[in-house]
Amino acid sequence: MRNLLLLFLIALPAACQKPLDNRIADDARQWTETNCPKVVDEMTRLDSMTYHIPTQVLQYWYTVSGEADSEEYWRQYDQQVLLHKRQLARRLRLDPDMRELVANRRLFQFNYYSATTGKRLYFVLITPYEYE
Repeated sequence: MRNLLLLFLIALPAACQKPLDNRIADDARQWTETNCPKVVDEMTRLDSMTYHIPTQVLQYWYTVSGEADSEEYWRQYDQQVLLHKRQLARRLRLDPDMRELVANRRLFQFNYYSATTGKRLYFVLITPYEYE
């Protein structure tokens, strides 16, 4: 009986922890509620951060205005998508807040929407192969 109680007490903290994906989703929701909308620069506003559990993708949702609010502006990123991905992947690797997600090989998606039309102008998906 004593061994059973000891085993129960050892297993209890692990059983009470949320699975990683649920924890990431909750953290993204709480971060959004606390910090968004957040002005990134004169043309970019971060509206929210979400985590899609089935695909294990942490998504950032931006609205762009001014010069960045055009398809022509984002064509330059399309032409240099590999460079853009390398820059984002490097930031993810170096960010201490992303350490657990990177270690657990989660995906990251950055979505940019027009302030005037609401249309998605650009997105980039960073996979574990790109940030390793």
